[in-house]
Amino acid sequence: MGYYENKIPPVRENRGNVTMSYGGCVGRLREGARQGCTANCERRFSQANACQLQLTLQMAYTIPDSVVVVHGPVGCGSQSNMMEFGTRSASAVRGIKRERLIWVSSNLKNEDVIAGGADKLIDAVIGADRTYAPKIIFVATTCTPSIIGD
Repeated sequence: MGYYENKIPPVRENRGNVTMSYGGCVGRLREGARQGCTANCERRFSQANACQLQLTLQMAYTIPDSVVVVHGPVGCGSQSNMMEFGTRSASAVRGIKRERLIWVSSNLKNEDVIAGGADKLIDAVIGADRTYAPKIIFVATTCTPSIIGD
């Protein structure tokens, strides 16, 4: 019986028979892989395998002559470094020469969660404009400013 015939669709983690998230030790993961099953019986659900910021950044990085300001902790923007290869490769396939991806961070710290980080965001946008003079500046927020209401 296919998915469309079921009255209740199967849980996402069971549909594809894949492991998107694993919460055990490496030894158990290796043993499970040898047996053809890497599912971890201790973990039943995973919200997502990519954060929403990553998906947003991937779209923004396709726009030429742009800078992305990642409003949040610098670690959240660091995923941009791994996106560079994919973005350049995809552009090359389409015959587009891509320059380096440019991103800056407002670099929120613990104290900014309490006091707010709006001033750091303004500084980051002005700094990006002065330094790179792009045609467009995207501001991508991370979970941190979303929670504190920046």
